[in-house]
Amino acid sequence: MAQYKLNFHVTENCNFNCKFCFARYETKELSLEEKKQAIAKIAESGRFSEINFAGGEPFLCKGIEELIQFSYNQGLKVSVITNGFLLTNDVLAKILPYISMLGISVHSFNDTTKCAIGACTNKGEILSNQRLTEICKFIEEWNHQKKSSCQIKINTVVCKENKEEDFLPGIKGLQGIKRWKLLRCLTVCGSTKQLLDGWFPLFCWL
Repeated sequence: MAQYKLNFHVTENCNFNCKFCFARYETKELSLEEKKQAIAKIAESGRFSEINFAGGEPFLCKGIEELIQFSYNQGLKVSVITNGFLLTNDVLAKILPYISMLGISVHSFNDTTKCAIGACTNKGEILSNQRLTEICKFIEEWNHQKKSSCQIKINTVVCKENKEEDFLPGIKGLQGIKRWKLLRCLTVCGSTKQLLDGWFPLFCWL
């Protein structure tokens, strides 16, 4: 039986307000137990070998660390996509034993551009380049010390605010990046709202 990777959008809540984000479903969030039941059924089906936690911002989901461990114990390969703002070292230490890939959304290395895109809190707080560097270093050191292999992926949406930016110096300055994905942003006909339209045909392994 074919096995697939499932994206589980565990919450629509987000601490950022990126202009192009499509995750505004306006649906009621499942309880922690309901999420566990869904994950158990996913694993039992035999159709899925991997689960990817996304949002919104998944680390705003109550019990996300527990869900990650639960999924791992169900025999699923686990990954997470996050804007990184809530990734303290304590949170990283709790999830790294159970995940194979951590994807971090980085839409600019310029603080002004980040805010123009909406990759900031309502107070203007951002994931600083320094903290992003520290997160990547922490994961690399964890992998070395624990002999584990959590890969780091960077996701970037190309839009009007960042289309002229040179990302390579910033990307190459990060430790342990295994994959860099670029997504394109288009304006939907008849709407001023920008949505994700698909993958750019450019995957960079550094």
